[in-house]
Amino acid sequence: MRAVGFEVIDVEDGTNDLHGIIAALQQAKRNSLLSQTQKQKPTFVHIRTIIGYGSRKANSGAAHGAALGEEEVKILKDNLQLSREEKFVIPQEVYDYYQSTVPEGATREARWTALLANYATAYPELHAELIARLTPSPASSISSSSGNHEEHPVYALPKEYVALLPPKSQLPSAPQATRKSSGIVVQALAPRFPALMLG
Repeated sequence: MRAVGFEVIDVEDGTNDLHGIIAALQQAKRNSLLSQTQKQKPTFVHIRTIIGYGSRKANSGAAHGAALGEEEVKILKDNLQLSREEKFVIPQEVYDYYQSTVPEGATREARWTALLANYATAYPELHAELIARLTPSPASSISSSSGNHEEHPVYALPKEYVALLPPKSQLPSAPQATRKSSGIVVQALAPRFPALMLG
């Protein structure tokens, strides 16, 4: 990301260094508030973590491409000092914490709504573009192949996207790495959707 002009904030131990993650995100937020004369680069927070942390498959491809399995989950729970028997349990302290954030969340939402209204007045064209990027596609524009789009339009695939993809006759027929297949899709979509980002 540095090569394309981002200011990069690194967190080397994202698996354990919670304070480092918070500090990096706070710095990124401070950077976003600087004027253009003070700061010319966007900020990217780079957090290094260990995939499958706590399991015997930690830091391996096996933890990335498949479920751990029941026995491995038991070992993982032992390593994390969690109950083997309890499943899908969220501690009460987590519920209490989220409940405690409601008032602050309401205050921040009101502040954001006012800021957005001022932005719309000052920069109507940029505001329209921002809203277009933040708004899910309506159900009427969703491809019928995308599943249950009535309940989850934000996850659906608009027909506009599908029309930009190359026809099947132009795609490779031989097996290839998924990153190459992904590249074909990205190259087709990127010119039309400048907000498209992936990694």
